[in-house]
Amino acid sequence: MSERFPLQRVCSRRSARAQLAFAQEALEILTARSDVSFDAGNSGLIIRGETEDAVSRPIEILKSAFAEDLQVGELTIRYRKGAVMEEPHMGLRISSPPCLMDEIRKDLDARGARTLSVENERHFSVVRATAPLVLVLGYTEWLNKQFGGKADVVMWLSHYAPVSNSVPASKPPPSRA
Repeated sequence: MSERFPLQRVCSRRSARAQLAFAQEALEILTARSDVSFDAGNSGLIIRGETEDAVSRPIEILKSAFAEDLQVGELTIRYRKGAVMEEPHMGLRISSPPCLMDEIRKDLDARGARTLSVENERHFSVVRATAPLVLVLGYTEWLNKQFGGKADVVMWLSHYAPVSNSVPASKPPPSRA
């Protein structure tokens, strides 16, 4: 089940003596969802999610409950370790007005995405692709900033594949501008 959730963040409480007690308190506030899981641990509340949005939603709830006392750890990618190290790949479905599609496809190519299909209609275009998660972190935010909300992306965990380089990144790369 944990392989379904390739992203992770740990939240703790600055004033808590025992982070496990904080994590148990936080669990009472949060609602179970299919795209996120929670574990109480000695380091605090471990939030695992399928996408950045899935991880962000419970953090916003915790921020409203604990305010400045909440510490949020870095977003990390969870690699699958076996005989071969594997990284999560995301499926993407991006829809936009046709006039934006060339720029979107160029950016996807630059990120190392593999285009699966493209549909061009009169009023909208849709591209479906897959890409290593590390290369599309922050992509929703980038699309919104770049195109003023005119492009929409849906992302999901597609599969795991061998890591394409020798050292996997544990932090997201800087957003492309």
